[in-house]
Amino acid sequence: MACFREDSRSDTLIKDLIEKDNWTIEKLLDKINQIDNRNLTLIKKPLIGIEISVELKELKLDSLPFELINQIK
Repeated sequence: MACFREDSRSDTLIKDLIEKDNWTIEKLLDKINQIDNRNLTLIKKPLIGIEISVELKELKLDSLPFELINQIK
């Protein structure tokens, strides 16, 4: 997956959970929510929608703290 940085320990753990242990992003978020008392969610898009305008933005997202991800595994 291209969305994971190879120089990040937490990204590497998340990638392993998804690829090797067959976790879903939803399962990962549920586990993070339980451990760290958060409310992370993914927005479900409708099946049919009308796109009015599009604006592309490049985002730089920081890695999740390694300690948090390490607790999950």
